[in-house]
Formats: sequence, structure tokens, C-alpha cells
Amino acid sequence: MTIGRKMLLETLVGHFALLEAAHPRKASAPVARKAWRYAKLTLKQCEAPAKRLAA
Repeated sequence: MTIGRKMLLETLVGHFALLEAAHPRKASAPVARKAWRYAKLTLKQCEAPAKRLAA
């Protein structure tokens, strides 16, 4: 994952957190929930240590 993509996902997660605080009804929309879930899961996979395959 590129640094730019990681920064974009981190920014999106922050924006979704602000949206949830300011407009809980909009944040509970299915599209917003799915996008937030996708961003968080993608960041979590990026931060997980890479599994090494045996040669």
C-alpha cells in the first residue's frame, strides 16, 4: 500500500469520526457505515505484520 493511499484512508476514518459526532443520523446510513468499515479494515490489514511464506 502506498503512503498516499494510507494517508487517504486515515483521513477518511477521521472524517467519519467527525461525521458521527456531528451528524449521527447521517453517519448511521448504510453507505457511510460500509465505507467506514472498509477504511478501518484496510488500515488494520496494512498495519498487521506481513506473514512470511516458507521457501
